Amino acid sequence: MSNPEIVSLLNRTFKNASARRVVPDVPQVNQLVARMLTGDGGRAEEWRKGRLALAWVTPCSSEGFEAIDRLGMLISAEELTQAKRFRFVQDQNAFVCAHALTRVMLSALLSRPPRDWEFVAGHFGRSHLRRGRTSYPVSLSLSHTSGLAACALSVGVEVGVDVENCEAARLLTSNDDWLTGAEAGALRTLASEARGVAAVKLWTLKEAVTKATGLGLHQRFGDVGFTLDPPRFAVRPPACAGHWWLTQTYPTPAHVMAVAAQSNRREAIRIEIEALSAAKLVAWQHSVTPVAAA
Repeated sequence: MSNPEIVSLLNRTFKNASARRVVPDVPQVNQLVARMLTGDGGRAEEWRKGRLALAWVTPCSSEGFEAIDRLGMLISAEELTQAKRFRFVQDQNAFVCAHALTRVMLSALLSRPPRDWEFVAGHFGRSHLRRGRTSYPVSLSLSHTSGLAACALSVGVEVGVDVENCEAARLLTSNDDWLTGAEAGALRTLASEARGVAAVKLWTLKEAVTKATGLGLHQRFGDVGFTLDPPRFAVRPPACAGHWWLTQTYPTPAHVMAVAAQSNRREAIRIEIEALSAAKLVAWQHSVTPVAAA
């Protein structure tokens, strides 16, 4: 089974999920960019110099109508059209949240209103900022799944992010075409629940890394291998050359998240992650002051 076929099945896995929009309580830090804006000034400089990759997640499984509608006002007409192509409300919400989150965080870091950002698709479909939007070599990545949206931003290094609902475990463990031989063997030694969690963690790592390389699902996942806890490469194809920094976390009890940063330099790159509710994102984007001129 090919990578796109697996992704299509993953999307269908959640077709019976609830479409109600009520925000659950999620721990919110809301300090990562604030520290950059009002702290010692070091983080903004680190981000601009390519030593810091930033990532955010927004729970959106059952967000309030008003928050979703207001986030929809921050994205382009084309993005809204793309969102409406999803059959289920929760998938539309996740798409809108991911794209609005990316725009707001770009605006927090670079001087331009959220709706002014323009994106173009690369050869393999990866989004890039249109030339002339900023003088910084910004790398961006976004991801959305049932109940969660995420984005990651960096300068001068390539970044990739992926989030998956843990309900994907059943599908991922039913097919091992996307695993290396060593990974498949390791999963077979685990009990059912642990095997499912490990499979989701491996999938998110492969998605995050191949997004950072720009190949995405065009890279054969069976040629990219990892060990877990902490995440490390076990098998690297030529597209994954260079120096890598990987991190993985559980942004909610139901989701796994992976962030990957790739650089040609050995200099260490920190990856920092923060959660923002959709309602907080709407309120916060009105008051944020950018840390850098575009």
